[in-house]
Amino acid sequence: MAAPLYDVAVRTSVTASGGALVQLVPPAAAVATGRIVRLREVCISNTTATAFGVGLGIATAAAVTPATAGTIAKRNPLVDPAAISLVWTTFATTPTAPAGYHRRLWIPASSLVIYSWPEGEELLVLPNATPLPFCVWNTGTGQVADISLTWSE
Repeated sequence: MAAPLYDVAVRTSVTASGGALVQLVPPAAAVATGRIVRLREVCISNTTATAFGVGLGIATAAAVTPATAGTIAKRNPLVDPAAISLVWTTFATTPTAPAGYHRRLWIPASSLVIYSWPEGEELLVLPNATPLPFCVWNTGTGQVADISLTWSE
């Protein structure tokens, strides 16, 4: 049986340079016992008339006091268990960006950019006692955007 798939669609409000627009946090658990998050797709829809850049990657430190949670939808609500990951869009202190991103993308004005990882090559976000989240960061002056994430656990 295939791993359960989950989706979340959020409107971001973080526009500061270097700020995380959204974070996907794996469960706090030992690597040996927790479910691995396999990120499959990121969709970023620029809702403004100004282009901006983003970086995709794993944080080196998690957010402090996350405040606004995204609502996670199960692809198969009759069979799939509830997601054990969390999605946050606002924080008292943003997650710390990595020294290098997995991907950097330019999001043109009023456009949609979709980045997908091929089957079997998904970006892995590991559980840990203190998990480090996958994030989408502003790499310059950010804009309000709609972001959708798809992953399996």
